[in-house]
Amino acid sequence: MLKREPLVRGSVCTIYVLRMSHRERADALEYVLGLPKPQQKKIVKELEHLSRYGPPANPEKWKQLRGTPGICEIKVKPARLMCFFDGPQAVVLTHGFSKKSDRTPPGQIERAIRLQREYREQSGD
Repeated sequence: MLKREPLVRGSVCTIYVLRMSHRERADALEYVLGLPKPQQKKIVKELEHLSRYGPPANPEKWKQLRGTPGICEIKVKPARLMCFFDGPQAVVLTHGFSKKSDRTPPGQIERAIRLQREYREQSGD
């Protein structure tokens, strides 16, 4: 079972993490906490900006992935956080990974889609 837990609240949206009920921490949070402190600070700054102003127009920081059901990528090089919208004021982080090439690995996209589908099935959407 997946649980949606608030991470950052802002004037435009709230950013949530998905946590599997049998895990102590959400995958996205676990990933960020495993990064060096300077990288963590950059990610926190980007998430706070997203919650206050919405998705950035800069494709170097935010990208909706083509051919997916609304999966987006928050970019703080080399870190990536996969996410989707749950209504107009909620961004849900599925997981994070370090990207080593220009293309997002298909396995990471599939994982985000699977988590989004499970979440929506649970919530009745």
